[in-house]
Amino acid sequence: MSAAHKRIEINACPAPDRRATLERATARREKLQTMFDDASFIDMALRQGRYLRLCAAIAWASEREERARNALQTDDMVDQLRQIGAAGSR
Repeated sequence: MSAAHKRIEINACPAPDRRATLERATARREKLQTMFDDASFIDMALRQGRYLRLCAAIAWASEREERARNALQTDDMVDQLRQIGAAGSR
């Protein structure tokens, strides 16, 4: 079996929990954003010297959400290409 066929077989069945990962990442980012939008929480974070940590956590959560969304979109595109390929080979 060639390396290309092996890679296709490995990627043929994407992880079933991509949607769940996206939902968790979105919920986490929204929770952090809510905290960031609360002025009293920001004041407390500034007093405790944790403002930059909060900013970094929001940035990380946003990047994670974006990666999860991109992975889901990639899976959808791959499925569409497979359907096109299957229809064209008939």
